[in-house]
Amino acid sequence: MKIKFRKKIIKVIYPLVTFFILLIFLLTFIQLNILEKVKNNFREPEYLLIKDECALMMGNLIHKIQNEGECKIACQNSCKIKEYSYFNSTFVPFNNQCNTCDCYCK
Repeated sequence: MKIKFRKKIIKVIYPLVTFFILLIFLLTFIQLNILEKVKNNFREPEYLLIKDECALMMGNLIHKIQNEGECKIACQNSCKIKEYSYFNSTFVPFNNQCNTCDCYCK
């Protein structure tokens, strides 16, 4: 009789313990924003165009974004402001006009 009673208790307790363990894991993932980070890795990168601020001084065009490194830094900062993570950037130089920086954030 005791064995049957124990089996019934085990059949009830195991699912409850399993449920609570899964619930604790789920709440931990939500609290640590792990699900949001995983979801962000699977979405398409968002395109941002970063315009170069340039000025004509003494016949020379002065660029704020002059090379790929400065483009990458500007892109990383723009992604941080929008609370995205940096994905990629492409620097497009122009001689007679302002440069452009194509930025992709996830």
